[in-house]
Amino acid sequence: MADPTQIVLLPSEEAAQAATPLFPGSYCVYSNGRLAPQCLDYDDAVVIGPDAAWREETCTQLAKLEYSRIRFADGDISQIEGDPLEWVRSRIKPYSGPQVAIPSVAAGGKVADNEDSTDGYPFPSPDTPAVSESSQNALGSDWSDANLTIDRDEDERAEIALHSIRMASAIKSQAHAAPWPPLDDQFSDEIVLPRWNFDWMPQAFAPFCRDQSEIGGWDAGMQAMLMLCLAAGITTDEITLRVKVAQDWTESCRLWGLYYGGKSIGKTPAMTSTFKHATKIDFDAQQQYIHDVARYAKQMKIYEEQERAWVKAQAKGELGVIEPHPPEKPVDPQIVYMDWTVAALTDALQGNRRGVLGVLDELASLFERLDAYTGGRGSERQDTLRLFNGGRHIVNRIGRGKVSIDNWSASLVGGIQDDALAALVPKLNLASDGMLQRFIPYWAGRKNPGHERAENSAARQQFERTLENLHRLKPHFEPVRFSPDAQALRSEVDAWINAAGDAYGVPGPMVPFIDKLYGYYPRLCLTYWAIECAAEGREAIGAELPLSIAQQVFRYLRECVLPHAYAFYGKAIGAEGGRLNGIRQICTWIVCRPELTRTVTLRNFQTNCREAWSPEGTPAFRENARRELLVELIGSGWIRPTGPADKVGKLPSEFEVNPEVDKTYAAMREIEIPKRRARYEDMENRKRAKRAAQAQTREPGED
Repeated sequence: MADPTQIVLLPSEEAAQAATPLFPGSYCVYSNGRLAPQCLDYDDAVVIGPDAAWREETCTQLAKLEYSRIRFADGDISQIEGDPLEWVRSRIKPYSGPQVAIPSVAAGGKVADNEDSTDGYPFPSPDTPAVSESSQNALGSDWSDANLTIDRDEDERAEIALHSIRMASAIKSQAHAAPWPPLDDQFSDEIVLPRWNFDWMPQAFAPFCRDQSEIGGWDAGMQAMLMLCLAAGITTDEITLRVKVAQDWTESCRLWGLYYGGKSIGKTPAMTSTFKHATKIDFDAQQQYIHDVARYAKQMKIYEEQERAWVKAQAKGELGVIEPHPPEKPVDPQIVYMDWTVAALTDALQGNRRGVLGVLDELASLFERLDAYTGGRGSERQDTLRLFNGGRHIVNRIGRGKVSIDNWSASLVGGIQDDALAALVPKLNLASDGMLQRFIPYWAGRKNPGHERAENSAARQQFERTLENLHRLKPHFEPVRFSPDAQALRSEVDAWINAAGDAYGVPGPMVPFIDKLYGYYPRLCLTYWAIECAAEGREAIGAELPLSIAQQVFRYLRECVLPHAYAFYGKAIGAEGGRLNGIRQICTWIVCRPELTRTVTLRNFQTNCREAWSPEGTPAFRENARRELLVELIGSGWIRPTGPADKVGKLPSEFEVNPEVDKTYAAMREIEIPKRRARYEDMENRKRAKRAAQAQTREPGED
């Protein structure tokens, strides 16, 4: 079997403490959601506990699995009798989930194909040393129990400890390996993202999404985005989900989706296919609405006559004349709006507690029109931003007066070309006012010719029937609640979101988007649950949201939404994070290093790559950043340590450079070195000119 060092993930701190003496040579850690994904990132691991079955679904999908050495054992360690290793072996089952590698898009990473490894047990036999001597030498003192003494209230210390473990893992996998791993191109701007997985979406919608995307040739993820936003828009806002048990925080099915890409992604035909039946629902409802408006107009004439008579009677002092009441104005039932202006939405949302859905073929037109539409009169932009939250709102427009709206709410979905988006972001300051951060981004690939065949009529009928049921779906008499298991998972999702926002290298504009995931997660959960209830033909939404829905949405967030957000904020809008810039700065120096030395040192990085090696922040943050950079460079095959660190918790001081670097980037070196020499000479010339100018301004006799 492979090297026996393991991480043991347990369901509680007490279990972790109890397991430590039972499994010598392994690290027994409480898998609290924030810690588990990092632990599963590198070596043999076993998950022990009554929740092992669902952790196979919720935790391991986030891990960047180079090999499938994750094992799961259901059971309570307090019930162990006899040999603990044999107890685990009797309950173990191999990892059976799909092979997943979440791409580090911000660092130019690529999705790797993984092979399943099922040989051997995840624990050594009783007569096998806990850690082999060769492995201990390779790991050095950096692989120590001291680095796992983590106080979760001190995030910075925890992060440093985790990165110490990850660095040790990188050293372990590379220090004594004769062949180098494939060399990743850290200078490529190619966006490599996971392909759309139909397991990410509600299964009532999946057949239609698959069928239409295959026939039309467009990206299935783009169609899925349209379908989810349509479901959210067609579901009434009166259906809500209580997010936390002891708080009044509720969310409705309100989603904003943005898909972007090149000039040929097929967004218009995908939109037409998705909204065909929703348009029919709107059309049928409008026929009744037109009849109701005509009747309302007649009733208003009668009311006006009665009001005039009542006013005259009051003026004459006549008693007994009853004051008339105006007729109730019919509410416009239209759901889908292509005309996205505050003026149009003000009329649409008067008396409408359901909310509406804005569908824009080109979101660029909306971004350019904000504020400019009114010629400076009023705040079109602020009113549009407010639609994301829903609730009561007063629209104030010069020339139109104040209009009170009970539920100023709208879902929104649309597409934009990547070059148009990149041009608009700095022009309209979109990345700083929270406008873009309200959208869930999705990178849509280029359209292909598609399949020339008839569509799946059963899939379309199921989709259309579900839409009609969603339109009629009634709220429960109180807000929907997470089931106890789902509520526990939601707490872990919050920890995961917090860790994602704190991660080094996240582009600045992406941080507010990550913060909005705290609200987006329950919104998506409620949307998925409403779709499932509608597919089952229920008259009202179920009172309790099950764990299966919470797990599916979590998987969608971590496997699709977050990687696409990294691509969006790190590439599409030019807000590349410090991690990408830092890695490229160090890689450029390695390519151009003097005399093409076989090894490089930490001092080389500190001297020649100061911006990357010493980012702004606390000492703990800088240490964390350096470990992240080195782990990325080692993992991508650029360098590997020549030996372990000298002290506990410290970084190795010397690294060997992959010989393939000099071969692969020889042309780049020939171009870059003259540029670097010219920049250096220009800097020296400026220094000499500055010294000469200072010398001329000195008074005679001054030193």
